[in-house]
Amino acid sequence: MDMAKLLEIRKKIKSKKPKYVRQDIHKKKRIPENWRKPRGAQSKVRLKMRGRRARVETGYGSPAETKNLSHDGKIVVVCRNPKEVEKLTNKHAIIMGRIGMKKRIMIINKCLEKKIAILNIQDPQDYVNKVMKEREELKRIADERKKRREEKGKAKETEKEKPKEKIEELTAEQKKEEEKKEIEKVLTKRT
Repeated sequence: MDMAKLLEIRKKIKSKKPKYVRQDIHKKKRIPENWRKPRGAQSKVRLKMRGRRARVETGYGSPAETKNLSHDGKIVVVCRNPKEVEKLTNKHAIIMGRIGMKKRIMIINKCLEKKIAILNIQDPQDYVNKVMKEREELKRIADERKKRREEKGKAKETEKEKPKEKIEELTAEQKKEEEKKEIEKVLTKRT
């Protein structure tokens, strides 16, 4: 059979395949959705009683030739770095989830140059533009913070200089009083 027909068969099978979720998922919020085989002695799902959830069974699988292919029949490759994109020809790419933003943008740009579809990003060009705007915004905010810190530092330096000027302006009587206070501090200090 040709690939188009096999893909059509796979699409038909997948449309009838039920969503497999764990038994009693609706009863408790803490139970995750992922499938677990029911093992209870009186489990209605295990006993395949009518009106209960479907169990994972054979018969819902796609044809072997179409496994791990995209919806239009191309091979799907997980990309971890820009070098892997250079090797791709007539394939679809999926960018690995734990890759940082810089490398992700590099991979997207390479894919756009080679006209390779990226399956886990709907509009790659729009995504790149959005990320670049966010990065520029973060950079602008960081620059503003840096300027504020510098201004605060300058203000503190000027405040440190002011008390020295005040001491010079003090009269002779005030100087004597301050000297007495300093001597008292030295005398009352514990050793």
